[in-house]
Parts: sequence; C-alpha cells; structure tokens
Amino acid sequence: MSLPTPPATSHHRDTDIRLPGSRVAWAQQNQYFILSHTPIPSTSHPSRTCLEQPAKSILKKRDYPTLPPQEESQRQITPEPEDPLVDLTYLSRPVQQIISPDSTLRELIEAYSILHARLRAAVLTSTDADASWPLFQPLRKNAHAFTKAVVRDLGRAFVEPKSDPDPEDDLPLDCDKELEDEEALSLLPSPKQSPRKKKQGMSASQIKFARDLCTTTHAVLRLLSAIFTLPSLYQIFEDAQLRDMLSQVLAIPMADELPTPNARKTCALSIWLLQVQRLPEIVLLPARDRIAFALRRGMEGELGKEGKKGSACDGLKAVHDLSLHQPSTFIPSFVELLPSILANLLAPTLGLRTQACHALGGFVLGCVSLPLSSIHARISHIVSTFLTTPPTSSSRQSPAKPTTESTIIRTLRTTLNTVDPQHVAQGPVWALTVLASLIVLLGPVASSDARLTRTVSALLSLAMRNKKSSVRALASLLWRCVTWVYLRQPLELSSGGDEDQEGVKTEEDVQLVRESFWKLVKSVVDMGTGVSTVAALLGDSCDDEDRLRKALRLIKTMVNKGGQTTLDAIDMAKILVSHKNNGKSWCLNNLLPHSLFSSNPGLLTADYKTLSIAVKPIFDECPQLNDIRPLSREQLCRDWVFDELIEIWRATLGCLEISDDCSLPSETIATWDGLLRANVAALLDAHDHDDIHEFASKAAGVLAEILGDSQLDLAAIASPTLKVDSNSKTTTNALRRSNSAMKLSAVRELWASMRTIFPNNLLHAGSAKLLERLVEDESDLVWESDAPDTARKEWSRFCSGHLGRL
Repeated sequence: MSLPTPPATSHHRDTDIRLPGSRVAWAQQNQYFILSHTPIPSTSHPSRTCLEQPAKSILKKRDYPTLPPQEESQRQITPEPEDPLVDLTYLSRPVQQIISPDSTLRELIEAYSILHARLRAAVLTSTDADASWPLFQPLRKNAHAFTKAVVRDLGRAFVEPKSDPDPEDDLPLDCDKELEDEEALSLLPSPKQSPRKKKQGMSASQIKFARDLCTTTHAVLRLLSAIFTLPSLYQIFEDAQLRDMLSQVLAIPMADELPTPNARKTCALSIWLLQVQRLPEIVLLPARDRIAFALRRGMEGELGKEGKKGSACDGLKAVHDLSLHQPSTFIPSFVELLPSILANLLAPTLGLRTQACHALGGFVLGCVSLPLSSIHARISHIVSTFLTTPPTSSSRQSPAKPTTESTIIRTLRTTLNTVDPQHVAQGPVWALTVLASLIVLLGPVASSDARLTRTVSALLSLAMRNKKSSVRALASLLWRCVTWVYLRQPLELSSGGDEDQEGVKTEEDVQLVRESFWKLVKSVVDMGTGVSTVAALLGDSCDDEDRLRKALRLIKTMVNKGGQTTLDAIDMAKILVSHKNNGKSWCLNNLLPHSLFSSNPGLLTADYKTLSIAVKPIFDECPQLNDIRPLSREQLCRDWVFDELIEIWRATLGCLEISDDCSLPSETIATWDGLLRANVAALLDAHDHDDIHEFASKAAGVLAEILGDSQLDLAAIASPTLKVDSNSKTTTNALRRSNSAMKLSAVRELWASMRTIFPNNLLHAGSAKLLERLVEDESDLVWESDAPDTARKEWSRFCSGHLGRL
C-alpha cells in the first residue's frame, strides 16, 4: 500500500502522483520560484501564537438565499370565560371525559389535568361555600358517576401492567426459559422454586400502559388535592361519596406493593394529599386510624427511599397540620405515632430531623388544646421513657464506660454547644425548639420527677450561657413552658397501665421535687419572663394563697434586678392595686407562644446570623402587663398581703428617677393610693372606725419609717436642676437638695395623698404618730452639709402646712 507524500519529497519529485478521490492534483510541469536574498535571522522563529491573523480567509464565500425567520410554534391558549363561577359549560367537557367508560388513559389524564387547572384558577379559599355556583353544575349533576370514576382511576395504581399485553408488540426474548433449561441440565442440586423473584422484561406497549396507569393515578390525586381542600368543592359531594374517595386514597399507602412504576412517588403523593386535605370531621373520624397507620408507614420508611421529598417528610408535615386542624379527631390516633416522631428526631438526615421537630410542635399544640385525660398521661410516659432510657450497649463498647444518658439528651447538649451551625438541625435553635416540645409533653411529671427536673434544668442552664444574645432570648421563652408545667394540673395515672414506676412516691417527696422545680421557675425573671410568670400565678380565678405569695416574692426579686425588669416590677405593683379589671379571660395555654412550636416557616427556617428577627415577634405572643389580674379588695385587705406590697413599694422608692421639681413618680403615688383605698373602703363598708384609726396609724408608721431610713438615698436618683450663667454662657448644676430634704418632700406628698383617702376625723392617730417622729428626729432630719437650710425649710413647711391644720 502506497501512502501519499508531499511534493518536496526527493524520490517522488518526478513522478506523477494521482490518488483516486484526492482533491490535490500535482502540476504536470515543474515550476521554480526565486526567493529573495534576505539573510535569515539567527533568532528563533516566533511562536505560532504571536503570528498575525491572515488578511483574507481561505474559506469560500457563499451567498445564501434570504429565508424568512422561523416562527416559533406557540401553544394555543384555551379561552377562559370572564367569570368562570357563573359559566355552566366550563367544566362540562373534562367531567364528561372522566365519567365516560370509553375514554382512554391518555384522555383521562388530560381530563383530570384540565379539570384540576380550571378549578384551581376559578375557585379560591374565600369562595362562598354555601352558594350554588353554576360552574359546579356538571359536578353536581354527575356526583355519583364522578365518584365512581375517581375510585376506578385511583385503583389503576394496583393494576398489573403485564396482565394485558398487546399481541401485536414484540415480546422480549424468552431468556428465563433458557435459564430454566440450563438449570434442569445441571447436575448440581438446586431448590425447586427460586426464593428470589426473577425480573421479566416488558414489551413496549406494556411499558406505555404502565406509565399511563401511574400518570392517571397521579392526575387523580392532584385533582383531589383541590376537592378535599376547598369547602366549596367538597360540599358538592355527599359524606358517603367523600368517604369512598378517601378510602381509595388510603388504600395506596396501605398496600404491601404497587405494581405500577414510580410507586414511591405515588405513595408520596397520597401522603401529601392526606396532609393538605381539610375534609369535615364527619368524614375523617371513621378513617383516622387508617390515616395514622398510613402516616406511620411513611415515617418509618416503608413506602420507599427518602430523597429531598418523600413519604417520611410529608408524613411528618401531615402530623403537624392535622394536629392543628382537628386535634380532637387526630390526637388520640397520633399517640401511636409519637415513638416514630421521636425516633425521627435522631434520623440520619438533617431534613428529617427538622421535619420531626416541626411535627412534634404541632402535636404539642394539638395536645394542649384537649381537656386533661388519660391520653396526656400516656404521652407523658412515652416522652419520659424516651428521655431517660440509655442506648443499648453494643459488644464493641467498653464495659468500663457505660452510657447512662439517652441519645436525645446527648444530641441536645451537642447542638446547644454548637457555635456556628451549618444547618438548623445542627444548632441550638433546633435543640431549644425540641426541648420546648418535650417539656410540654412531659407535663406535670417534669415537676414531680427529680431526674427529669435535673435534666431540664441542666439543658436550660446550658442554653442561658450561650454567647449569642438571640439564643439566650429564645431560651428565656422556654421558661414560659416551665411555668406552664409547674401550674398544670397533676395527671392521674391509670391503675393497671404499663407505666414502670420505681416506687410509690409519698406526698412529701413530690412536694420536695416541686419546690426544687419552683427554684428553676423563678431563676429567670428578665426578658419578660417574670411578667409571664406573675400573670400565670394570678391568672386563675381561684384564690390560692401559695400562688399569691410566690407572685409577690417574685415581684420583689424583680425590683432588685435593675433595668427593664425593675420597671416591669413597678408597673406590676401598680396594676395589682389598681382595682381595674381588664376584662380578659385567662387561659394557662397563653403561656405557650404558637410560633415557638409551629416554626416552619419561622425559627426552623431563619438564618442563624439574623436569628433575632425571628425571635423578637414571639415575645409579642407571650403574656404582657395587661394580662395581669389585679388583686381583689378582699386580698388587698389581708395583713400579710399589705405588708408584702408595702415592702415592694418601699423597694421601688430608690429605683425611680425623681423629677426636677422633686415630686414623686406617678407609679409610686398610684401604688400607695391603691393600697390605702382598698383597705379604707373595706373598713368603711364594715363601719369599723376603730380599725380605721388603727390602719391610719399603721400607714403613718410606714411614712415615719421612710423618714428614718438611713439606707434610702433619694438625692442620688434625683435629677439635678440646671441653671445658665448669663456672663459665661455656660450651664452649671444648681445647688442640689440634700437627701433629708428630698425625703421630707416625698413624705409630705404621700401624706397629702393619705389625707384625701381617710376621713379627717379618723386621722388623728396617724397624724400624731407622724408628728411625733418629726419632733423627736428633728436634729437628724434637718441636718445637712452640702445644702444648708433646704431640709429645715422642708421640715418647717411639713409641720406648719399639713399637720398644723389638724
């Protein structure tokens, strides 16, 4: 075989080379070209990339005829009526195709898709459900036939695609028969029937038939997502018809196996439909156990692998939504799902952990809306076991280091310590949201079990030490849950249940644990927590003296905290003696903010760096100052209540800033007036003048104690008076009044208020006691070093202006 060679080759220079099919033809005669005698530069040739582009292209120019621009084929748009709700024929064609027995699968898919699109576009949630819209006339006239068609087409998911092969199609090679013949000739022993089902191929028509079956079922499920959700649509059908359609939907996730392709997607669509449906209780109540069973299969992974979306995620979403939609219907059945929900908190994927947290929050909101029953005791036992049961030790684990903590507790501690989580399920937001749900589900058991109290206290203390302020604020919201648990009515455990109790606890043991839990409740009072706790303690109409004592002591603790917490305590003291009923009815569930549990979207979708944006609105859902119930007159007239409130009021004197004119703040005057008016009014109603004399002396003694209190320094909190020097154009502090002068001025103002409350003829005992203090302690009251004569002037004004009139 000869290869083509270029013409410069010496041994083929004179030979005529012609190759068949070659486009290169050599010249018949040799031609010679003379090159210039320009010396060849010694430098190397420049690289190929540095050469200039050719001036003229070697490609031939071709003139193409000018063609018209190709028009893109646009899909024809179906004309829509101006007002679909009043159009009688808008739904006629798809409905007729669905109920027709002669429609092919392709026609059914198209009909269901068109009907779904038109209903979604024409019918809204706000559409009047009681009106007989002309749009629904085809569905209303053919409701029975339409129901049968829906049930029929949902059942296509159970049709075996190989059951009806097309004889015209070429069947796949009979490989299985050949393998069976080879096995028969083999001398090795083998079982008669192979335990493993051999896969058989399908023809082209069978594949197409299988896909059409699957797509038809999907189209029906999407249509039902509109019918089962909108009241104006599901009210077209009778309750029995809705039950038939719902039962056929439930048959899909409850089936052991679906022969059609995309079985995982079919099951996921059915679970999603159960999540979004909003059928009435009369339809859902008979099917609630089957719905719970279907959701459990999805959450436990029995309906296929879990991708970005799947039956497990949709099942957890369904638990959240249905628990809020109809808690009385679904919570009793969802108790069986609680172990699966808790197990998904430790799922291998972060997405499932997030959805499990979301589902647990919805389950909590549904539980607390139900009256207290044995269901709550069972839920509390399941959660308590989940929190206290350590993981089973494996053979690889060292026996010298046994694990005493449960897996969830170690997971919560780890996530609470995470500084910069990459996913919400890896950080403290997920941990605190889960912990809030677990605390509420535990209920009163958390405040009566020492082990659970220590566990909850340790996790909350860890959260309050977080460096991020928004995380600490979120942790303070959980104290509302802790208070809710403390005030929750104790659960009555049914005898003969499966609860494993370590022993019968005595009443004294329970009270000791509850006192320990109360220490946890009162340990945090800032960020509005103290306000919520006091509102809860006083919210019930029952007159519980222990709760009242705890509320007053908590306010006293808040006064000494400083900042906004002190201001809240001063406002609460004013509200307690205001005698103004706000008219709000109190419910213990007000302590549980909805957004803390239903947090997707919300806390579970918020960016960790801007967490405060999601946390701040939750505080508005918590009890505020206007939710605190004022004390009754009978409560204010108790001696110990009066003494506690006077002590709180005395502590607030050194906290409020006094104005330039040295008048006391309005909160101080209002609290003092409220205390006196309640007691004087009660004594006047009883016509007990002797007790009024005694009470006046007691009130005057409080004012005398203020004058003799060496620890009270009103000058330190008084606003200095400013004056402008006209010569130097500078502002300097005027001569500040001494502490003695400030106390005399304050007591004089309080005495003036007291005179307006007590009858003049019943103030003699009080005025005598106060005058006695003014005379006996004159030298101490008028002594001052930095502001001479101001205290003396106040003392003289007090004695002559008020007491001298009596």
